[in-house]
Parts: sequence; structure tokens; C-alpha cells
Amino acid sequence: MKTGALSPNFADALAGLGTEAAQGTFTQLLVKGIIGGWLIALVAWMVSASHWTIGQVAITWVLTFIVGAGHFSHCIASSAEIIAAVMSGHLHFSNYLGWLLPATLGNIVGGVFMVSVLNYGQVRIGHEGEEEEASDETPEKQKAA
Repeated sequence: MKTGALSPNFADALAGLGTEAAQGTFTQLLVKGIIGGWLIALVAWMVSASHWTIGQVAITWVLTFIVGAGHFSHCIASSAEIIAAVMSGHLHFSNYLGWLLPATLGNIVGGVFMVSVLNYGQVRIGHEGEEEEASDETPEKQKAA
């Protein structure tokens, strides 16, 4: 923003995005952060579940596109826009901190919830599969084992 690496129209557009992203009440930013954290956790989960590189790229692109298009808050992904607005003088640094707290709290809640539910589901389904295998064995099979 200060070096002139961006043309003025791009710099102004980026600062405008940052100014817009930092707007909202604590509760609004928290909810946007929960959804943003959930989506980014979903990216990490789905990328590790995909076996093909093209699938990983497609999942990453689609889900992060949704974060941007839906104007959801993410403490890392959205920071560049807001810091650009701060560096250009459109926002004060306190506006960034006022956005960062609810966004980060929301990201923690959304991300942890997503990972917890998926991990619980995997363990629960795996546990049920073990119970079914054990109940399928007849007493004769159990004695032979």
C-alpha cells in the first residue's frame, strides 16, 4: 500500500474491501467469524480427505471463494484487506483490533466445532462398526478366536 507496487485504483479497491470487512457489531462479526472458521476448517478437513491434487485445489478454491463471496470473517484470510485499509489511512489500527477479536473468537468456535463434530462422528461410526463385528460372531467363532 505504501510502496506503489499496486496501482492507485487497485489500492483504493483493496482499502474499500478492508473498510467494508471491518464494519459490523461485535455479534455480527462473531457470527461471520463462526461461519468463516467453520468453512476454513472444512477446507483443511476436505483437503486431507482428498487423494488427488486437483481435488485438493478445487476444494480449497471453492470453499475459500465462499468465505470471500459471503463476506465471512477469518482472522488470517481477511486481515490483509483490513490492514491495507489501515495502512492507506481509511481505518485506524483500533478498528483492526476491534474486528480481530470477534473474528478470531468466531473462528475458534466455528473451527473447533467443525473438527469436534467430525472427529466424534468418525469415532462413533468406527465404534459402532466394531460392535457389529463382535455381535456377528457366534459363540463357536468366539471360542475359536
